[in-house]
Amino acid sequence: MLRYILFFVQFLMLSYDYAQDPHFTQAFSAPTLVNPSYTGVFDNSKYRFSSIHRQQWTGLGVPFITSFVGFDAKLFDKNLYYQNPFNIGFNFLSDRTLKGALKNNNGSLNLSYHVPLTKEGKHTIGLGLGITYGSQHFDFSALSTSSQFTSGGFDLTLPNFENIIGNVRPYFLINPGILYTYNNREDGTFFDFGFAVYNSNQPYISLLFNEFNRIPRRMSAQATFQKYMNDNFLINAELQYQSQSQVDYLLTGFSIAKLLSEEFDPSMIGIGLWYRTSDIVAPYLYAEINKMKFSLTYDFQVNDIGKNLYPATTLEFSLGWRFGNK
Repeated sequence: MLRYILFFVQFLMLSYDYAQDPHFTQAFSAPTLVNPSYTGVFDNSKYRFSSIHRQQWTGLGVPFITSFVGFDAKLFDKNLYYQNPFNIGFNFLSDRTLKGALKNNNGSLNLSYHVPLTKEGKHTIGLGLGITYGSQHFDFSALSTSSQFTSGGFDLTLPNFENIIGNVRPYFLINPGILYTYNNREDGTFFDFGFAVYNSNQPYISLLFNEFNRIPRRMSAQATFQKYMNDNFLINAELQYQSQSQVDYLLTGFSIAKLLSEEFDPSMIGIGLWYRTSDIVAPYLYAEINKMKFSLTYDFQVNDIGKNLYPATTLEFSLGWRFGNK
C-alpha cells in the first residue's frame, strides 16, 4: 500500500507546476496570505493577531489540516494619517496530511509602506513585501507497510524497508504586493483593491530525488467593500481572484452584521455566505466583541466530490484580535 502512496506523492511532485498553495474559505481572515500590503491595514488598534484552522474533507479518509497564525503591528504610529505608513508582521503556515506524514511548514516576514494620496489621508496607496522561509518533509515512519503486519496488528517499530529521502531543502519565497485603500470614517465607508504575486522567484523544490521542480507563482487580485448602513447594521463584501499553475478560481463573499452597541468600535454578530467557483458554497457565522472576532464556515461541495456517497466535511474556524490603544 505504501508503494502506491509514494507513487502518487511522487507523481504530485513531478507535476508540481500544476499544484496550488493551501487556501482558505475565510481568506481575508489571513490577510497577509492574500496580499502582504494588508500588513497593518486595520482600524482603532496598534496590533492585530490572526489565526485560522481548517480541516478539509473529513469523511473521505485522512483529512488535510491547515493552520495559520499571524501578527502584525503599526510602527512609529503618531496618528498622522488614516492609514499608518510603516507596518511589520509575521506569520506561520502549516499544512499536513496522511496523518502528519506529509508536512509543509513556512514562516514569513511581511513589511508594508502606505502613503496618502490626498491631504486628509482618506486615499492611500501601499506597497508590501513578504519573505517566506519554507520546508517540506515526508515522514515514512508514520506510515505502515505489509512487512510491519504481525499477529497483533501493525508494529511500526519494525523496519518498513523504504529507504527514500523525504526531506526538501529549505527554500525562500519573495511575495510583493500593492494595495489602494479608501477609508472615510465620517460616513462609515471602507474600500480597497490590490494585487500580489506570491512565490515570484519560483525556487526549485525537491522531494523523492526530484531536483527539477519549481514552486509555481500564485497571482492574487482582491477587493473589499465595507459600509455602516446606520447605527444598527454593517455590510461587508469581499472578492479574491487567484491563479496558479493553470488553475484559477474566484472566491467571493457577503455578510451583514447587527451592531450590539453604538461605540466607535462596536460589538456585533453577523451572518454571510462564501462561494468559490465550481467548488464550494459556505455559510458564514461570526461575532465580534471587544475587538475580538470569532468566525466559522462549513463548506458544501458543489464539485464532483459532493457526489460521493460519504460526506466530505470541511470546517474552518478563525480567531482575530485587535489590541493596543490608538
